[in-house]
Amino acid sequence: MRAAGESATAEHAAIECVASGCLRLRGPLDFASVAELWQAGRRMLVPEALNEIDLAAVERTDSAGVALLLEWHRAVEAAGGTLRLRHVPAQLQAILRASGVEALLTIVEVQEAPPPTDPSSFPAGTAGNAGERDERRAVEAPD
Repeated sequence: MRAAGESATAEHAAIECVASGCLRLRGPLDFASVAELWQAGRRMLVPEALNEIDLAAVERTDSAGVALLLEWHRAVEAAGGTLRLRHVPAQLQAILRASGVEALLTIVEVQEAPPPTDPSSFPAGTAGNAGERDERRAVEAPD
């Protein structure tokens, strides 16, 4: 277990212990960073206690990041503790939901994805780009 204020970094990602059992992740949570973060997180999490991980500064994630969170969750629960995720980015929430593991984790806050600010970033034919004509046409099968 690490004291508050200690941190570890991996491939531009970092984990910081801000208080006993309270960790903050920042940067990418992906295949390139999870191995080192896994070890550091295991040292910082407090078995048999309530632990929280703040994910507000996570820039992006992939399935390796999801596996990391599930492993930390399993380890803490096996020791009789609890792990809660706070400020879960919308991209991570979508991956958790699509992979069917969202219910396995305790999520206390989800970050809403900011709306796109550039109207040209909307696909043609959507409400954000209503002035453009949607060029898609229905194709009927020949008789």
